[in-house]
Amino acid sequence: MRLGNFMRTTALAGAAFGALGAGSAHALLIDDFSKPDPGPQEVELPSNSAVGTTDTNTATGLSPNVIGGERDLELEITNSGSSSSTTVGAAGASVDDDLSFTFPTSADPVEATLKITWDGGTGLGGVDITEGGGATAFSSEVIATDAAFDFKLDVTDTSSNTSTSGFLNVPGIGMQTLSFGAFTGSANFTSVDSITLTLRGQSPADFQIDNVQTVPVPATLGLLGAGLIGLGVLSRRRSTGQA
Repeated sequence: MRLGNFMRTTALAGAAFGALGAGSAHALLIDDFSKPDPGPQEVELPSNSAVGTTDTNTATGLSPNVIGGERDLELEITNSGSSSSTTVGAAGASVDDDLSFTFPTSADPVEATLKITWDGGTGLGGVDITEGGGATAFSSEVIATDAAFDFKLDVTDTSSNTSTSGFLNVPGIGMQTLSFGAFTGSANFTSVDSITLTLRGQSPADFQIDNVQTVPVPATLGLLGAGLIGLGVLSRRRSTGQA
């Protein structure tokens, strides 16, 4: 089933993203959100779900479109928006040639997180996401959204060391670039075992993202990216979940 109906604002950021990422010899594709066969890949939490309720879904056999050939989704209700421990609202996510994260328009206030983990099932085995030093940032594109949302990236290496970006705010559509230098922690990005992208949204937000990859960032874009990251840090919605 297709989850949610919402007004889609179309971005023309794809061409710019492609010029920076896919066309580069040093771009490493993490996920283009191809749907599994027969697809789509979905997680959904219905109305009256208790805070802390989760739904998971694992898709395999996705090489070469997904690093490690596997994508794990985990959706969790994290806040009911009221004093109640349950929420009247619902949340869902679907991978069908892009990633959609939706909240029904009739939902009462609700917050949910969606974790997308790439670990190949048993670990990526030490992937060099810097592509020999040529890639210096993660990049993705927000192709549609009707509200701001938060994201963070976590990287674990083959020695179980971790690095995190912490939650950053995404105010709207367009290319999003996050420098490796913005991470805190001790993970070795040349020997990566797993990558997790966490999206955090609140009703009535609905948004779509596509094409997560690592890319080189020219110096001028790096400076711009640093400014956007600083703005995101200042715009964090809350201090929780920074680890």
